[in-house]
Amino acid sequence: MYRPIEKILIKMLNLRHIIVLLFIFSGNCELEKTRVFSSKNLPPTRQEFRWSNGKPAKSFDPAKASSPPETDIVRAIFKGLTDVNPQSLEPMPAVAVHWVSSEDYRTWTFYLRKDAIWTNGERVVAQDFVRSWQRVLSLKEKSPNRKLLRNIVGFDDESISMQEDGSQSSSKHGAVLSPKSEADGSEAVKSPGNPSEMNKSEEDRLQTKRASGDRRLNSGDKSTSIGLKILDDFTLEVNLVTPDPQFPLLVSNPVFYPVYDCGTEFEIDELNSAITTNGTFRITSVGIDGITLDKNEKYWDKAKVRLDRVKIIPVQSEDEGLKRYEEGEFDVLTNVELSPTLLKLLESYADFFKTTHAAVNFYQFNLSKPPFDDRRVREALAIAINRRSITEDELGGTAVPAYSFSPFGKLRLVEDIERAKMLLKEAGFSDTENFPIVRLLINRNDTQRRIAKAIAKMWQKNLGIKTEIVSKDAAEFENAFLSGEFDLVRRGVVFPTKDEVANMMLMFEDHMSLNNTSSENASEREPQDIIGEKTPNKIGTGRFDKQVIKNEQEAFKILPAIPIHFPISFALVKPHVRGFVLNSFDSPSLEQIWIDTDWREIKKDEPNS
Repeated sequence: MYRPIEKILIKMLNLRHIIVLLFIFSGNCELEKTRVFSSKNLPPTRQEFRWSNGKPAKSFDPAKASSPPETDIVRAIFKGLTDVNPQSLEPMPAVAVHWVSSEDYRTWTFYLRKDAIWTNGERVVAQDFVRSWQRVLSLKEKSPNRKLLRNIVGFDDESISMQEDGSQSSSKHGAVLSPKSEADGSEAVKSPGNPSEMNKSEEDRLQTKRASGDRRLNSGDKSTSIGLKILDDFTLEVNLVTPDPQFPLLVSNPVFYPVYDCGTEFEIDELNSAITTNGTFRITSVGIDGITLDKNEKYWDKAKVRLDRVKIIPVQSEDEGLKRYEEGEFDVLTNVELSPTLLKLLESYADFFKTTHAAVNFYQFNLSKPPFDDRRVREALAIAINRRSITEDELGGTAVPAYSFSPFGKLRLVEDIERAKMLLKEAGFSDTENFPIVRLLINRNDTQRRIAKAIAKMWQKNLGIKTEIVSKDAAEFENAFLSGEFDLVRRGVVFPTKDEVANMMLMFEDHMSLNNTSSENASEREPQDIIGEKTPNKIGTGRFDKQVIKNEQEAFKILPAIPIHFPISFALVKPHVRGFVLNSFDSPSLEQIWIDTDWREIKKDEPNS
């Protein structure tokens, strides 16, 4: 049964398109992608980029941006210490011109450029980053990616709990951790505002703020009670708990971006068009029909920016987005979900692009329950799954098999049924009739149930192991998880960075004991276990001691979960758009994009001149 948009799209196809589609469904994918999906492809007459990247944005606050369209807008109007090269996904200089690390990768020093300027004319200084990162903690659950900061000394869960309990000084604008005086630790960062200031107009208050000069500390080595040191206005030292060779990559995430004046402008309006920013573009208008960004004339590298204007155009559904793209209302369409039918239809077009998304769906073990405390059992179940069958037959090509824990992983699981049988025999299950029924907990979702049923059949066929699939809605799912009523639980994680340490911590560090203990992270809706001390094959069933999985190698050594599949992200890009790169993080660089205003479509019967 076709959805309405699928019927519309099929009607729009001419005879040649239908022939192409028949070739695709018959398995012949060798046809050259020469035609574009859109019938109206005239480029804009100026350097104006029209981009539809999902539903209307809810906030311009970097601390609250975790996915498009918010992350796209934040990356355009703010700059952090580093950027990410959209092709290589490696860090590039931004506000920081260069950086160095200690030999053990625990201490990083960033040297800031002196020509980075806020749109109000003030310089961007190290203190802006310190205040902004402290503010992220004060926002608590309102900042979805706040846990990316927890590897910084003093930003760990215990310190955050102390702050939330009132152990640190606080103000209307959230907790502010005070720099220690070399004598007695009494020197404090000034609070950004006072009650009398709040009664003034916003402009008067901001002028008072600028005049006070309290965005900066006096130069010199000011050691804070957290792992941040402001060596001077343009030098910031960051001390980590766990060594991280990729930390410059991590700080390219929007949650690390600086905001002006402790983010007080966001208290007025989450979509305040007058906010102070420091990025490539600035906000000029916000309306129902979208958001307009113009080139920031104060941006230090503006000469290299070819776009003059960016229009962010919201759509409410993929149906609306595809129709408006086809009619030529915007140049690029991203952040849409496509059914397998639509995916098959669009793959023949030259303006359709796809890539593996930085996310993973996986089954995580309850390590407190035998026999799943035995790594041999965990590996046996992991390598007895035909992932390609899952992605093709159950997901219709909208995902790719996951043989590692992240799309950037170098280690891979090898599917091997004979080895799986051998591992079970070594673990004492030569006769799998003695193996307990696997209790698999999933959220109530048709797609997840299809995947679970397919995997259960594979375990039954390949290993003789039976599975009970337990499907629950959100509240019941959490209760079942907290009480440990499962052997395996389905989870999904979207990676906000390529940083391996941060990603492994995101997947596995916040583990909780599953033997009837309470979770401190129930609000996160991300079921996780505490990984404990491990013998060669067994993990004890008592309360686990916390162990940080710092890299992929350690994750494979313990194997606390079974990766299943990585989703795919898609984009439609008009042929007159140059420099647009679709990557795993859906984070194209607007600085590299430009419009070929001279482009025109060459019809088949026209001479190629």
